[in-house]
Amino acid sequence: MFGVLFRGRLYLKVDEQSKYDYESRGMEPFRPNERRALKSYCEVPPDVLAAPDALSSWGEEAVRAILVRRRGPRRRREPVNHGSGG
Repeated sequence: MFGVLFRGRLYLKVDEQSKYDYESRGMEPFRPNERRALKSYCEVPPDVLAAPDALSSWGEEAVRAILVRRRGPRRRREPVNHGSGG
């Protein structure tokens, strides 16, 4: 899920790479209730919502954040030892 629409506000998925864009504009993480904050989703700034090209770009960045997380850290494959035919 790359976004959440809640009570008339749009929140997009963020990661360490994209979170600063939201925080530097004073945008808050998604809070479905007073006790819980989903810090991996932040509210989209109003000026971004008003500009379709900007919103598209921020949406693409949210999708990128999901894809990077799904892939996870790349692990090195260990060589397979098939043994010697001795």
